Amino acid sequence: MAEFEEETYSLVFTALKHPIRRKILRVLAERPHSFTDMQKLFNVTSPFLTYHLDSLKELVLKTENGMYRLSNMGEGAVALMEKVEETPRTTPRDTMLSKRKRIPSMIQLSLTIIAIGLVLSGGYLMSITTAEYRYSLPTETISYDTAEMVDGSTFTTHITTRVPPPEALTINKIAVLYVKFPSIGNTTGGMYNITVRYLEFSITEGTYILGQRNYTGQFTSTGIEGDYIFSGFVSVPSSIGLSISEQPIPKDIVISVLTNKTAPIEASPFIVESAMYGNRFTEEQPYRTLALACILAGTFILGAALITSISIQIYKRKSKAGVHA
Repeated sequence: MAEFEEETYSLVFTALKHPIRRKILRVLAERPHSFTDMQKLFNVTSPFLTYHLDSLKELVLKTENGMYRLSNMGEGAVALMEKVEETPRTTPRDTMLSKRKRIPSMIQLSLTIIAIGLVLSGGYLMSITTAEYRYSLPTETISYDTAEMVDGSTFTTHITTRVPPPEALTINKIAVLYVKFPSIGNTTGGMYNITVRYLEFSITEGTYILGQRNYTGQFTSTGIEGDYIFSGFVSVPSSIGLSISEQPIPKDIVISVLTNKTAPIEASPFIVESAMYGNRFTEEQPYRTLALACILAGTFILGAALITSISIQIYKRKSKAGVHA
């Protein structure tokens, strides 16, 4: 019995090797056909069709009226052929499940791309540097008084701040000074006085005495280019005929402002800057804070995506183990 089935399957598979034979079987599976009908249908020569019909002699029978039809084995061959060639059909439910399975992978991929983008952006922002030719002088607010009259004008606020002399002023006796008043928008304008105080050697007294130079002006509530109320050179006098050790020594710079405030003023009212001595400069990273935030966020997201991926893999393995058990 086993040998008979093996021979039958061998015969069927041998007969189905050629595509024209498979076409003949499909056509005869619909209804019986004459030789002429099949010749016209397949557009082949008579010897060619005869050869392939002879190859299907166990699967195709010829009736008394000259029509060809499938034998029982031929019907089985057609059924086998359809089963082999049939493509699996996916149901809407299978499609839905497939899409749901892809969602975690898509989310994980998106998170990974975002994380890598953040880390790369942070690295790029960290690499951006600018040359800074100014430096800030430490300020010390001496007094914060109110209600004062100067030249017939009444001012509600009087602020006095002291800063050390810039390096260039100590070495070259001249320096560029920038005085910024961030709360200038909370005022109606006013007056400023910058006093450069220094120790000057007195030949008559044979000792150092206190001297000063004043730079006075007015400012409006808009300031001059970025809330600055003063931007210019300050200096101490140089004494001709005196030795280097007897030259004037800068002591400090006192900045006074008289104004009328319209809103509260910051506790540290001034930002005082000076140009660095010579051609020196410092490199600044203006986007350092943003760069660190991007790198930290990217690292966190990447770590979360990795942990999620590992968790999903562990869950899948446990699910498979449970099914096999």
